[in-house]
Amino acid sequence: MSLGPRGPRGIEGSQGRDGIPFNPVMNSLADDVAIVTDSTDPLPGEPGKYYRSFKSVSEALDVPSIQHIIIHRTQDDVVATINRSVTMTGIGTPITLRIGNINSGFNVKFKGLSLEFMNSSINSSVEFRDCNVTISDHVYITSAPMVSFHRCNVTISWSLTCRDTRVDIQSSKITVLNGVPIALTRTTHISFNNEYICQDPQAVQLVTIDVNGGNKVSISNALVRLLPTVSLFIALPLRDTASKASGTCITVLCDNPNLIVEGTVEAVSVNGKYSGSTYHKSNWNAYPIRTITSSTTLSPTDRTVIVNGSNINITIPDLVEGREYVFQVSSGTNRTITLANTGQVITLDGSASGYRLIIIGGVLKQLA
Repeated sequence: MSLGPRGPRGIEGSQGRDGIPFNPVMNSLADDVAIVTDSTDPLPGEPGKYYRSFKSVSEALDVPSIQHIIIHRTQDDVVATINRSVTMTGIGTPITLRIGNINSGFNVKFKGLSLEFMNSSINSSVEFRDCNVTISDHVYITSAPMVSFHRCNVTISWSLTCRDTRVDIQSSKITVLNGVPIALTRTTHISFNNEYICQDPQAVQLVTIDVNGGNKVSISNALVRLLPTVSLFIALPLRDTASKASGTCITVLCDNPNLIVEGTVEAVSVNGKYSGSTYHKSNWNAYPIRTITSSTTLSPTDRTVIVNGSNINITIPDLVEGREYVFQVSSGTNRTITLANTGQVITLDGSASGYRLIIIGGVLKQLA
């Protein structure tokens, strides 16, 4: 069966009902999102723009409704003071954002930014995440509920002073250009899984703890890289009984075979030499056993000393908190141990005996 030719077009049907009008309103989204670029002109073909454009971070901060600032600039920027809660996120190649003070009572978050602090004070809760943070001069963190660094590169070229606050550093790389990067007073400081690169050629310590007490400090799973010129590394000093401090699983890398490590720490290894439980052992870091037959001054690496004979005075020249000594003494007369800095003298027994001494609070004390 074959089909015939097509017939004429029929009459046009009735018009359909009008649909719901589509006129989206984006004003509510624009109230709390801002993007800071080199220009505030809209991009070509940018329909439905749902953010507000600014040329500087300060301009965006001046608008109270802005809660999230996205920074996509090619030029550095400066913020003198942050006076409110805000989240700042960087996209693209990070520029350097120089920040002055962060005043108290707010929650501030930085993500994916390059930041520089110089003569600054931080008095609020601040979170740094995936940021490059440079401490170029004195920075004071005071009475802040929490300041945290996560997956950050932190460069401390001067000092970071913390008082009455909590500072957490986790999974970050900390480059220290001076000998003491962080000073603590009545502060809780937790450092976990961090790498410290210490560029000071002399003595190095990770923190200082105020003698007035009230600090809680924990440093664990740390990798510390020291220059070959460093002779003394103080991992975690504890100078008062009112503070609590612990350091565990610290790996130290240094090409100086005479490196001395001090501090309240356990499970420390230096260049692959593991202490077992605590570094206060005579054979830790290959300290030799020294035999003394006449009056002498101990060297910085002397820990275990054998004393043979009479009329011997042993001088301890360095007052280093927490340092321990073991003396094995033969029978004899007129043997003393003198702590040079204080003039304290300990008289040894005439019979053969052993002594285990530790410097606590600037005083030699005998351990059981």
